[in-house]
Amino acid sequence: MRGLPSETTETIEAASTVRRVTEPVLRALLAVSYVTEVFDKLQNLPFVNATGEGLILHDVVRDTIANDLTRRDPERYRTYRTRAWRYFTTESHLTEARNLWQYTADLLNLIQNPNIREAFFPRGASDYVVELATSNDEKYIYDIASATEPEQAARFIQRWWDSHHETFSVVKDRNGKVEAFFILFEPDNVAPKLLEEAPLTTLWSQHLRVNPVAEEERVLFFRRWLTRSTGELPSPAQAACWLDVKRNYMELRPNLRRLYTTVTDLSTYAPIVTPLGFVPLEKFNVELGGVTYHTAMLDFGPSSVDGWLRRLIGAELGTERPKTKPNCQRGPSPSSLLISPTQRCSPNNSAIQRSVDTLANSTTRLEPLSPKLVEG
Repeated sequence: MRGLPSETTETIEAASTVRRVTEPVLRALLAVSYVTEVFDKLQNLPFVNATGEGLILHDVVRDTIANDLTRRDPERYRTYRTRAWRYFTTESHLTEARNLWQYTADLLNLIQNPNIREAFFPRGASDYVVELATSNDEKYIYDIASATEPEQAARFIQRWWDSHHETFSVVKDRNGKVEAFFILFEPDNVAPKLLEEAPLTTLWSQHLRVNPVAEEERVLFFRRWLTRSTGELPSPAQAACWLDVKRNYMELRPNLRRLYTTVTDLSTYAPIVTPLGFVPLEKFNVELGGVTYHTAMLDFGPSSVDGWLRRLIGAELGTERPKTKPNCQRGPSPSSLLISPTQRCSPNNSAIQRSVDTLANSTTRLEPLSPKLVEG
């Protein structure tokens, strides 16, 4: 950027910390009220593209400038990101639903925590395709379950397929081979009798009754994921499962409130999901075939997925969440789950952009920061 005026250089550095730049975004980044002239100068630079969403720096230029600023002046880099977080957080409260995706993408672009980034953009997931399971997949699903689960647990999966095969998705490699499957559903869409027959879903339903959500809020049961090569353990096929679940998070905004799931290898997954806001519900663990299935729950909070994202990024930046008016029309906040139900209100790179676009446009189906929740 040699030879450019210092004002233009500052503008480029600020712009390198966000996904896109509009005049309002630039006003927030530079903390000034008039930016028309510098915005026009930015727009005329050869490495800046004008799009319907705003100005976007060329990927290589943006990454190079942002990395340089991080090394040279980390405090200013953090200041820009904090200002961007405050702006996008405020605007996401005001925007219409059809434009909410822009602000979600803007917030995702600010994430630097490796655990959170990996949860949204897992490595290796792009090598697989996720599809709704069909009758042709039944044999492969049961083969994977039988090879990786205790016999008792595998029987429950078979029983679940017999009753609700539409809750299964399969992960296929580029040759069409089924490498993994997962079971994801909203409990209201499943026969109550089946929920009562399966030990885990029985307990999850019990917890949900004791800690209800508001009428318009929705809940997901992430019943199980298993891969041919590693069972539930991390792998590219497992990452594809998780990525598709995140896609469902986005589709169910702004009403998705809570997710329940289970793991057997707590030591592996606790460091991964705890930063995302998952909490263990130890009283709701189940033993099947000598293996303990640990229950974990993620409560997104009254502002659903977008509020959860704002909290995650705000915590990463060490920034307090902007104050909003309390909303007693939705379910309890994560912290309010600590009290009796009767006390509550009535019920920065191209890879990120590509992943966000995939999440937004996919037709494929498919965490609150409370330390403890009521467990019965």
